[in-house]
Amino acid sequence: MDVLFTPWRYPYLTSPKSENAEGCIFCKAAQSKRTRDTLTLYCSNQALVMLNHT
Repeated sequence: MDVLFTPWRYPYLTSPKSENAEGCIFCKAAQSKRTRDTLTLYCSNQALVMLNHT
């Protein structure tokens, strides 16, 4: 198996996280009733399907 390494992401991954962080987008989408706002297509106890929009 090839090992994928992205050195430009390492500082982000190892940096301290802010107390004011917005939280996990997947957790928020799973808990939200506003599926249009979170771009959620499907949500169940075992799966979450979201659109990827930038």
